[in-house]
Amino acid sequence: MKKKFLKKIILIASSCILSLGMTSSLFAEVVSSNKYATVNGRDYKFYATAGNTSGSPWARTNLVCESGSVPEGYMGVLAGLYNSNGTLIKQSSWYYNANVQFGIGVYAHGSGSGHFYSYGKVAIYNGNGYNTYYTSKSPNVAATSLASFNNIADYKLNDTGETYGSGLNEIISGELPDLIEAYGTNGALGYVRREDLQLEPAHTPKEALKQQNNRIRIIPLYDVDGKTTIGTFKIRTDNMENF
Repeated sequence: MKKKFLKKIILIASSCILSLGMTSSLFAEVVSSNKYATVNGRDYKFYATAGNTSGSPWARTNLVCESGSVPEGYMGVLAGLYNSNGTLIKQSSWYYNANVQFGIGVYAHGSGSGHFYSYGKVAIYNGNGYNTYYTSKSPNVAATSLASFNNIADYKLNDTGETYGSGLNEIISGELPDLIEAYGTNGALGYVRREDLQLEPAHTPKEALKQQNNRIRIIPLYDVDGKTTIGTFKIRTDNMENF
């Protein structure tokens, strides 16, 4: 009886160890440094995370009011997933808190192998519009290395004088290029127009909540000339978090 009991314990322990090992290999998550802002007397914290679940990379942007809950529509988050070349893989729509909350998060899910980064934006209602801020870029989500992305090339000009390049340069230059490098739904590497990718920002919580009802948008993917359509890019909000 003792031998059978001991054997059973060993089997259970082995199963637990195997399960833990599988979990660690199928799931990984890295977190950027926190950034902070004070708006209308409330203190906020925001940050980006990147993860790889069962081989599928994702990005998440998180915004927390450290002064307590805020009314609906006061907080907005946008998530972007980039590869190590600074190419946009996936982007979420803007998501605003639909109820009284103290924190929210939104995901952008992608696919493929390699190194991926998360880089997002947040919007905080100031009583007369929104203040927008950028998160820090997350570390590399790849298991082989945890290095921050740097050395992003400056924007270039196409034949018609439009700027093009990586959207990650926005934090350096203060604005996105006219054409943002991205992978289309067909896997083609091309560019999306800045005005197509990001709608005009909302001015009130009511407008923000109405705007976010459209959680899937399809926009054109262009060649570097900004005219020739070579595919489409999907903007989709898959998962939201309220806390």
